[in-house]
Amino acid sequence: GGVTGFSASPPTYTLTAGDVSQVSFTLTGTMNADQATIHLVTASNTWYSCALVNTSATLTTATCTVSPAVDVSSIDEFRVVAVGS
Repeated sequence: GGVTGFSASPPTYTLTAGDVSQVSFTLTGTMNADQATIHLVTASNTWYSCALVNTSATLTTATCTVSPAVDVSSIDEFRVVAVGS
Protein backbone atom coordinates (compact mmCIF):
# COMPACT_ATOMS: atom_id res chain seq x y z
CA GLY A 1 0.00 0.00 0.00
CA GLY A 2 0.91 3.62 -0.37
CA VAL A 3 1.56 6.26 2.22
CA THR A 4 -1.56 8.08 3.38
CA GLY A 5 -2.08 10.85 5.89
CA PHE A 6 -4.50 12.40 8.31
CA SER A 7 -6.18 15.78 8.38
CA ALA A 8 -6.35 17.48 11.78
CA SER A 9 -9.20 19.76 12.77
CA PRO A 10 -8.42 23.12 14.34
CA PRO A 11 -7.45 22.48 17.98
CA THR A 12 -9.44 23.35 21.08
CA TYR A 13 -7.27 24.54 23.97
CA THR A 14 -8.15 24.14 27.66
CA LEU A 15 -6.75 26.96 29.78
CA THR A 16 -5.78 26.72 33.43
CA ALA A 17 -4.70 30.06 34.94
CA GLY A 18 -3.69 31.38 31.51
CA ASP A 19 -1.71 28.29 30.58
CA VAL A 20 -2.68 25.59 28.10
CA SER A 21 -3.17 22.33 30.01
CA GLN A 22 -4.96 20.27 27.34
CA VAL A 23 -5.45 20.25 23.57
CA SER A 24 -8.23 18.39 21.72
CA PHE A 25 -8.77 17.84 18.00
CA THR A 26 -9.98 15.23 15.54
CA LEU A 27 -8.01 13.30 12.96
CA THR A 28 -9.66 12.22 9.72
CA GLY A 29 -8.06 9.72 7.35
CA THR A 30 -8.55 6.49 5.49
CA MET A 31 -7.95 4.61 8.77
CA ASN A 32 -7.97 5.21 12.51
CA ALA A 33 -4.97 6.70 14.25
CA ASP A 34 -3.16 4.40 16.69
CA GLN A 35 -0.78 7.00 18.14
CA ALA A 36 -0.53 10.78 18.05
CA THR A 37 1.71 13.43 19.55
CA ILE A 38 1.66 17.22 19.31
CA HIS A 39 4.28 19.98 19.36
CA LEU A 40 3.32 23.53 20.39
CA VAL A 41 6.45 25.68 20.77
CA THR A 42 8.99 25.87 17.94
CA ALA A 43 11.94 26.53 20.29
CA SER A 44 11.05 23.55 22.52
CA ASN A 45 11.93 19.87 22.08
CA THR A 46 8.84 18.81 24.05
CA TRP A 47 6.20 16.64 22.37
CA TYR A 48 2.95 15.75 24.18
CA SER A 49 1.24 12.36 23.88
CA CYS A 50 -2.44 12.12 23.08
CA ALA A 51 -5.17 9.76 24.23
CA LEU A 52 -7.16 8.55 21.22
CA VAL A 53 -10.77 7.45 20.80
CA ASN A 54 -11.82 6.03 17.44
CA THR A 55 -15.33 7.35 16.78
CA SER A 56 -15.71 5.74 13.33
CA ALA A 57 -13.59 3.83 10.82
CA THR A 58 -11.97 7.05 9.61
CA LEU A 59 -12.36 9.52 12.52
CA THR A 60 -10.26 9.68 15.69
CA THR A 61 -10.70 12.12 18.57
CA ALA A 62 -7.43 13.11 20.26
CA THR A 63 -7.03 14.62 23.73
CA CYS A 64 -3.50 15.64 24.68
CA THR A 65 -2.41 16.53 28.22
CA VAL A 66 0.08 19.39 28.22
CA SER A 67 2.21 18.87 31.31
CA PRO A 68 3.74 21.01 32.49
CA ALA A 69 1.21 23.50 31.13
CA VAL A 70 2.45 26.00 28.52
CA ASP A 71 1.84 29.76 28.64
CA VAL A 72 -0.66 30.50 25.90
CA SER A 73 1.48 33.39 24.57
CA SER A 74 4.41 31.04 23.86
CA ILE A 75 2.44 28.69 21.55
CA ASP A 76 3.53 29.39 17.99
CA GLU A 77 2.65 26.16 16.18
CA PHE A 78 0.31 23.18 16.20
CA ARG A 79 2.22 20.22 14.77
CA VAL A 80 0.72 16.72 14.84
CA VAL A 81 2.44 13.42 14.16
CA ALA A 82 -0.01 10.53 13.89
CA VAL A 83 0.41 6.86 13.00
CA GLY A 84 -2.36 4.49 11.97
CA SER A 85 -2.76 0.95 10.76
